[in-house]
Amino acid sequence: MDHRFSIVVVHLLLKLLQPHVVSSCDHAASLVSNLLYNCRCVISYHIRRRMDTTPVTFETFAKAYECILECVEDEFGKRKKHLTANDLKHVVIIHRTLTNRGLHLSRIGDSILTEIVDSLLCEWEESAPPSVAVQQLVSLLSRPIIKSLFSVYDITSNRTYLPQLPEIPYEVDDDDGIAIKLVRLVKGNEALGATIKCDTDGKVYIARVIAGGVADRSGNIQVGDRVLEVNGVSVTGMSPNEIVKLLGNENNENGTVTFKLEPAEIPAAVVWNESRHVRALIDYSGSRDSLHPCPEAALCFTRGEILELVVTGDEHWWQARSLGHGSFATLPLASAVFSIKQSREWSVFVPVNQLKKRVGVIPSEELQQKHRTLRENEKSRIGTRKFLKTGNEIDSLLYESVSLLYPKQSLIRPIVLIGPPGVGRNELKKRLIAINSDRYATSVPHTSRPRRSHEKDGIDYHFAKRDSMEHWIRQGRFLEYGEYKGNLYGTLADSVHAVIKQGRIPVLNTHPLALRILRSKVFKSFVIFVKPPPFDILKETRRQHRARNLQATDSGHHGTSTPISVRGFTDSEFEQMISAGEQLFQIYGHMFDHVLTNANFEASFEQLRNIVNKLEHEPTWVPSDWVD
Repeated sequence: MDHRFSIVVVHLLLKLLQPHVVSSCDHAASLVSNLLYNCRCVISYHIRRRMDTTPVTFETFAKAYECILECVEDEFGKRKKHLTANDLKHVVIIHRTLTNRGLHLSRIGDSILTEIVDSLLCEWEESAPPSVAVQQLVSLLSRPIIKSLFSVYDITSNRTYLPQLPEIPYEVDDDDGIAIKLVRLVKGNEALGATIKCDTDGKVYIARVIAGGVADRSGNIQVGDRVLEVNGVSVTGMSPNEIVKLLGNENNENGTVTFKLEPAEIPAAVVWNESRHVRALIDYSGSRDSLHPCPEAALCFTRGEILELVVTGDEHWWQARSLGHGSFATLPLASAVFSIKQSREWSVFVPVNQLKKRVGVIPSEELQQKHRTLRENEKSRIGTRKFLKTGNEIDSLLYESVSLLYPKQSLIRPIVLIGPPGVGRNELKKRLIAINSDRYATSVPHTSRPRRSHEKDGIDYHFAKRDSMEHWIRQGRFLEYGEYKGNLYGTLADSVHAVIKQGRIPVLNTHPLALRILRSKVFKSFVIFVKPPPFDILKETRRQHRARNLQATDSGHHGTSTPISVRGFTDSEFEQMISAGEQLFQIYGHMFDHVLTNANFEASFEQLRNIVNKLEHEPTWVPSDWVD
């Protein structure tokens, strides 16, 4: 126990606990916690290198004492650069006491603060002269809140809060003379969370430990461990299906499984990485992946799902869980075959109907790149190499790294509606702007045609010279542009910026090609795909809506609804709309933050309003490079 440290603390506490320094017990409690920290740090710093038997000179002790006082005075804005005569007298007394008693500094890190305080209280109660300061100190240090503070400090500094796990039960096998470990798991109805593989000699090994599973939580089963027995039955030479059946709950009382394992030569600890999230850019099913080492342990996902990468230490196969679909998904989820087919793994735990609720194995980005290179080389070799260029590098990727973007008042994100012609995007946009034109607005397009008498420049269109618009096209400033009856039309990116500068949210109906600019760190747009419903529903709902619009037109008003179209659609046009929607989703689906099926206009509009409101109040998953 560090007696000298105790005496210094006592002296300084007495000095600080005078009525003119401490106004309340709460103030005193704050002083104690800060003071103890300063005393321990300063004394340890100045005398750390001295052995326990080395005497401390008066000069060294005085220097440490002065540093302590400076730390204390700094906290109260009163710095003493030198010891006063009274302070020096106290230092002499303390130093003489320490020297006469033959006490030496012990290692600070070995001291237990609660023991020091208990010793202080005992010593002072027995030998200290009665005084107001001493009574205040004893009362303060005896308070439960102060004792709890010291206890927490000891627990934290000594890391005694960590669980004390028993040693892995190793023993020596009498027959083979090898070290083994016995692991007993009570898994109940829960999946075991491991995969196995068999070599050509019939030996069975742990191939993979799934993060978060029973095996992983036990800490006693590692990749590379050889499985000798399961529940007392030797598994050497067994087929994978026989082993999986042996592990079934019907063969285990209360879901208890006992393994006899030969430890791996080098324990293969699971490589845990800082949590990372990705958006799936394709649909994936492990059961259809002939190269997957264990299809039963695969995590199946669809394009647009947000995946949490749990373990990424394996070069070719990651472990991940699904958090949900869309940008509002919730935050808890030749030789290039690389000998994968030759080392098939077998799941010992996977119910297929629970694939979305657990951690599963997915291909890594590097593995996908190698597969892609193989396919392209093969196509090139046989002369059938064909590929579609969309002008977006992300089209060739398997995942897109994403992070959460939190809403804030200064962040205005454009709402971009993408969909096939006739699906109702324009009507949704007009209705949204009409209900709150102070909050929502659309950009004003440019045109090279002459202004008509009823049109206003800057409201209906920005009228510009053709030469100017052609120059802007060459500069790449247009989100989209086209030519109609010899006149150019287009929307400048600057027009969207102008709406944002007004403090309003841009609501845009653009061609999907405009996403190359709008879906970027500059705009951080939220992209909604307006999808047509199935043919029968599309035909019926449009017929009903057209009838209501015609009735409203005959009566001379439209009510509060914005009509989709008074013109009727033919069956061929409905089929073309659905086909165009499917094609858009196939090409650009990985860019969509939300899919809105416009079956009923009123219901779709309410859904749109809810989405926009949610966007302003909840975080969303966006490409990681959008987040500063």
